[in-house]
Amino acid sequence: GFPNPSGQEFRRGGIIAGIASQPNLLEEQRAEAHLRTLAYKKVVVKLYN
Repeated sequence: GFPNPSGQEFRRGGIIAGIASQPNLLEEQRAEAHLRTLAYKKVVVKLYN
């Protein structure tokens, strides 16, 4: 059948509420993403220098 928009909003809101209730987890994931970005930039610099 067709997706129920109200159900999607509920699930999406639940995900956002779950993330907001765990600020340390969010900061940890942000830090890990930042470190991955720095690693990629380092590789690119080595390739082009």
